[in-house]
Amino acid sequence: MVLSSTSYLARLNAELGELAMLNLGEAIKSKGYTGPELLAMKTFEELRLIGGLDLASVLLKGERLKSIRELNMSEYLPGKYNSMEEAIQVEAKISRTEQSWITSLYEHVFPYVEKELNISVQEFWEDVPKSNAAEIVPHLRMIITDQPSRSENVRSKVKALLVNGNTEEDKRRAVQELISISAGTNNDVRKELRPDGTPTIPLAVIRRNGTRFILAEVTEDQLTMLNRAFGRHLDIYYHDEDLSTLSTYKRLSEGTR
Repeated sequence: MVLSSTSYLARLNAELGELAMLNLGEAIKSKGYTGPELLAMKTFEELRLIGGLDLASVLLKGERLKSIRELNMSEYLPGKYNSMEEAIQVEAKISRTEQSWITSLYEHVFPYVEKELNISVQEFWEDVPKSNAAEIVPHLRMIITDQPSRSENVRSKVKALLVNGNTEEDKRRAVQELISISAGTNNDVRKELRPDGTPTIPLAVIRRNGTRFILAEVTEDQLTMLNRAFGRHLDIYYHDEDLSTLSTYKRLSEGTR
């Protein structure tokens, strides 16, 4: 990718590396960490240090997210996590929604628009409002990768965009249409992509022994809506294994005995 090789990003990469090692400091000198462990700790610290969602930050984050996945770096961290996404959320303070969005842009959308549409990353970034980019990226990723989305809204819209076929030309037209849609207001984009909207989330508040627990059954679209509305105020952790290992579930269960 053109922008990833500019002197500006090269300088930022160097500065991030130096600052990350400075922050890790004495903590890594006397522990006897292996090379892969040190690389993982440094990369996660660099990722944590990258603030904002300007283009340079997205490229820097995307590069590190890709390296973390390809080298399975979460396995080399001192702490143990259930998944790479959880490790990034805890160590680098990046939500799963943001992780997915940045990865989709860096690994799929940016290369595609450069190669297939002859649109530079810089041009794409300047032409598509950020709030609208968040709306269309899941659709772009599904079209570009042929990987189904977990969102019913996304699957339905992509199916409509590709109603005449799934050739490379059909895909290019669909991507161009989504980019054109993104030029509207955020409200207009949402109505275009989700004409029926996303249903509200029914929440059950359980009071037990002076503690309140929130219980809700949500679709993938409702979970995305929740993340967007309250992402800065929530630490959402995905738990797909035995619920008995989840501390919140333990406290709730204990209150029923």
